[in-house]
Amino acid sequence: MQKKNIYIDGSSGTTGLRINQILKNHDKVSIIKIDEKYRKNEKYRLDAIKNSDLSILCLPDKESAHIAQLFNDGDKIIDTSTYHRVNSSWIYGLAEMQVDQREKISKSNLVANPGCYPTGIILAIKPLVDNHIISSSYPLSIHALSGYSGGGKKLIEKWESNAYKSVKFESPYALLDKHKHLEEIKYYTNLDDYPHFIPSVGAFFNGMRIEISIHKNNLLGLINPKNLFEILTMTYEDENNIVISLYDNDSFYDDFSFSPEKNNNTNKVTISIIPNKLGHISLIIQLDNLGKGASGAAVQNMNLMLDLDENTGINS
Repeated sequence: MQKKNIYIDGSSGTTGLRINQILKNHDKVSIIKIDEKYRKNEKYRLDAIKNSDLSILCLPDKESAHIAQLFNDGDKIIDTSTYHRVNSSWIYGLAEMQVDQREKISKSNLVANPGCYPTGIILAIKPLVDNHIISSSYPLSIHALSGYSGGGKKLIEKWESNAYKSVKFESPYALLDKHKHLEEIKYYTNLDDYPHFIPSVGAFFNGMRIEISIHKNNLLGLINPKNLFEILTMTYEDENNIVISLYDNDSFYDDFSFSPEKNNNTNKVTISIIPNKLGHISLIIQLDNLGKGASGAAVQNMNLMLDLDENTGINS
């Protein structure tokens, strides 16, 4: 089989660099390279897109929006920016989100790669809304912790500077703002309103932990943690990259069980259900913000769009 030609527009950024790293282990594709001096030249970039079997955009939102206007019909594109994620002309690239999502991705020429936080939140919350465990009007509150690579080169430089060497705690951010991931979270979970979202950055390069509390008064029907475990297990029974765990005994977990680095360098997503004796339920989701939360998902979507095994080249 002849190798497929892949072009990565924005290959020097954090997501692009990780995609390049993953594709080194991929025996079905080769990467189109542009001479460094022409890397930002629009003509050379568009020629590379035209000559590729598939291109991956690893660009800021405005640049992705601009270059998308110049595509030819039939160009296969994955956009890793936020810009197209709730655009009806683009397919959302979260294969595990619903039963027909894989097929939609494989048949589409335009796929919007999900955000890192939304990947974990949607996979955990959408089945709860769809199965009437919580109402679509539930006032969701989410705390999330990401490695500092999620903020790109500037945040990496900041957290690796001498001034931040002594920082051992997490640092909340965007507390006054509407986080750019909230739009896709609301849209794909089928919630009526935006969650209250509290993101934080931690003193580690990559990895992610998301914590969601479900108050007992907002659980619909006679739902208990074992019911919830069964529903999520059935939802993802054919998904090798999604692990559902029930921690209903203190002896089942320790200080390291919920490390945000647990699934680093893989496309794994772990969703843990932790019941509280008062009747509340906590969900803890772990994934790699650079893996399933970005570059790993992009390669998975690329494989689907090129009719390859979706896990080719990926540590799953």
